[in-house]
Amino acid sequence: MRKIIFLLFIVSVSILGNSFPIMMEIKSDEKIPKDFRFGVAEGLTTIGYSLIDSKTQEEALKEQSEQRKKGCYDDECLVDTGKMLAARGLVVVEVEKRDKLFTFSVRYVDFETGVLTKTLTRYYKDSLNDYEKLNDFGKNLSLELFGKISDKKEVIREVVIKEKSRDVEKIDDKEEIKTVKKEDKIVEKFRVEFVTIPSGVEVYDSDNNLLGETPFFVKLPKGAYKFSFEKKGYQEIKKDFLIKESEKIELKLDEKIYILKVDANISDAKVYIDNKERGVTPLSIKLKEGIYSIKVEKEEYDSYSEEIPLKKDLEKNIVLNKNIFELKVESNVEGGKVYINGEVKGKTPYKTKLSKGKHKIKITQENYNENEKEFVINKDETIMIKVYKKGNAENEMVIIPSGKFMFGFKRNDYSKTKEVAIKTFLMDKYEVSYEKFKHCVDSGNCILKNYSVGGSCNYGNNTKNNHPINCVNWYAANEYCKWEGKRLPTEEEWKYAAKGGNVFDFSGSDNPFEVAWFKGNSARETKVIGTKKPNGYGLYDMSGNVSEWTMNYYIYGGNYNNYKENLYIYLNDTESPNIWSSYYGFRCVKDIKKE
Repeated sequence: MRKIIFLLFIVSVSILGNSFPIMMEIKSDEKIPKDFRFGVAEGLTTIGYSLIDSKTQEEALKEQSEQRKKGCYDDECLVDTGKMLAARGLVVVEVEKRDKLFTFSVRYVDFETGVLTKTLTRYYKDSLNDYEKLNDFGKNLSLELFGKISDKKEVIREVVIKEKSRDVEKIDDKEEIKTVKKEDKIVEKFRVEFVTIPSGVEVYDSDNNLLGETPFFVKLPKGAYKFSFEKKGYQEIKKDFLIKESEKIELKLDEKIYILKVDANISDAKVYIDNKERGVTPLSIKLKEGIYSIKVEKEEYDSYSEEIPLKKDLEKNIVLNKNIFELKVESNVEGGKVYINGEVKGKTPYKTKLSKGKHKIKITQENYNENEKEFVINKDETIMIKVYKKGNAENEMVIIPSGKFMFGFKRNDYSKTKEVAIKTFLMDKYEVSYEKFKHCVDSGNCILKNYSVGGSCNYGNNTKNNHPINCVNWYAANEYCKWEGKRLPTEEEWKYAAKGGNVFDFSGSDNPFEVAWFKGNSARETKVIGTKKPNGYGLYDMSGNVSEWTMNYYIYGGNYNNYKENLYIYLNDTESPNIWSSYYGFRCVKDIKKE
């Protein structure tokens, strides 16, 4: 059995005329042709009734929903809506389909008395797509409901059953039923018709034998009977009957109604049942037995949905997880521009709300290195993103002019050299210090390795803030230069800059003690950067202190633990980029953009 439509009519008195307007709402899994509505309207019009237009109906239901702060779907709300429209009564039409037969079960409730005053069951055997017949059926149904045409004879099938013979005899002025055998006597039988709202109700006798499904009739001899009426989703009825003559047994089964309570860890979350808004948490609602789809939603929280079978009173306690969080972005400088996922949002300190998940947040400030971090947002929090001042050509970088030089690997040996042209670029005046490298680590853009701390490594030793950073591999050096918006120099650039526009064995002099910290003067440890004489371009420590990484994985310049013979600027040493040493450091270069 499949229920295909549920119709609601609110019968109202018109203030401006003599007609009685009717509000009709159709709920259906299938599209019901409008010809049925036209037929109902035509029949009502002939007897002084009319249909309220759909717009007026929707506005009234919407107003009731807003007043109740939930959807207007239950009978109480519909009655309130009808009264608001000066309604006289409520007509409910249930339509069910069994095979090719449509059953229309109709009941009318008078608002003034609150009494069910009329019931009607009629059957439609034709196709819903036969628009003319459907129109006539709607017209006759409305006329018959209000007594304007007589009941039509409906074709009700007969159920033939094997009966026991029964007699009635009086004992002490009371009728008692007993079963007797009738061997040679013809027993008179009476037509008993069973009609129910809804139809399709199974009728059983006292021996639990199925007699049939309504509507039907049987022929029974005189006697007392106990029948039970059952249908899924409805309250079972068991009742005694005394059959003395042909009769029609009419019953209405009440639907099984259960209480569904829906609550959540937050109040005022919207509750949807079968995609209709029914209220907010905590919600208590009466529903028929069945399977329902429930959904609970609230802004800034993940929605919850579930399909539940309702066969008894049920409580659902739901946990909604927050998906929008408050975020405060702070920095060590005020007025820093805040970017979230690539879009400018404001200036530090900045407050906003973000969805749960990964977000890229960047701070920029004039004359500071920008700093971008990725955060996983799953709670309200405050984050700190630090930025540090940039170097510039005047105080931290020097301009290396363009030019050509002979690039080779042996002193005064030009047999394996080549001429290389160099474009103008900027180069750090000093080797990158421990203090500067620590800023990159603190910002989250440089990753500190365990091997970078302790022993001869400068990181973590606050007495060596102005010493060169050491114990870094090529990847760490490259990472830092990128953070500064720079890069590592090529080996050609490094050699060209180390020469300083002159021809010396060491960078800036033929005397290593003037320009370098090495084994002869360092006491085998790094020294404060920039304390020796610079070369011709104004670069310090290009020879000695720490050997420096280049883009090509070569290391140049020698270090504090080398003899002077290892400091010659034409010497290099190739290394794996993963190798680190307390002797290795670096400096960065930057291309000059053409205006």
